[in-house]
Amino acid sequence: MHFASVTGHSDVVSLLISNGANVEAATNSGVTALYIASVTGHSDVLSLLISSGANVEAAANDGCTPLYIASTEGHSDVASLLLSNRANVEAAANDGCTPLYVASQNGHSDVVSLLISNGANLEAAQKDGCTPLYVASQNGHSDVVSLLISNGANVEAVNKFGHTAVDAATHFGYSDIISMLKGSVDPTSNTTNELAMVKVKKTKRVKKCEFCGKESTSMLKCACLAVAYW
Repeated sequence: MHFASVTGHSDVVSLLISNGANVEAATNSGVTALYIASVTGHSDVLSLLISSGANVEAAANDGCTPLYIASTEGHSDVASLLLSNRANVEAAANDGCTPLYVASQNGHSDVVSLLISNGANLEAAQKDGCTPLYVASQNGHSDVVSLLISNGANVEAVNKFGHTAVDAATHFGYSDIISMLKGSVDPTSNTTNELAMVKVKKTKRVKKCEFCGKESTSMLKCACLAVAYW
């Protein structure tokens, strides 16, 4: 089931299901076939699994749900399908990141728009206090920044280091984003500071392939053609 899902062979998935395959079977990392289809963007496989009773909230051991991982990868069609089947828009991974946070971090404006329209909390922050607006500003995603601001994101939100989105954009030299942010800041406030910035790195979850034992950061497959996941 996992192999067929990662390669998008919906006919094989259908055959396996009709012969009694367990749609909830998971790897040692807690990854189900539905999670795999969400990673790889195979909406036809995803739809088939959902119609066969697969749990849209089944998370991997790191807390990442199918919606979270689809948002990370920018698969808006998959995210839409999951949301229409009542996936939790606020389901966060173990580090506190929500689907909106990772979509903002990676610049997937279509997914950001979709999540917002489904009620995603604009201020849901990672454990370090960084919000979706902060991480979008930090990574230079002006279209996402514009979306978040226009939907009421707090431009003056401060992380645990005392930094705002303006600080992040200033440190990395994104003048267009600085202009957008400052245009939305209360002119009487003075939250911007000159402290050295610490960029929030995108987490690379290194995992061992459960089939050959090799380590990989890939969410798709390793050299042995087995599935290697976050």
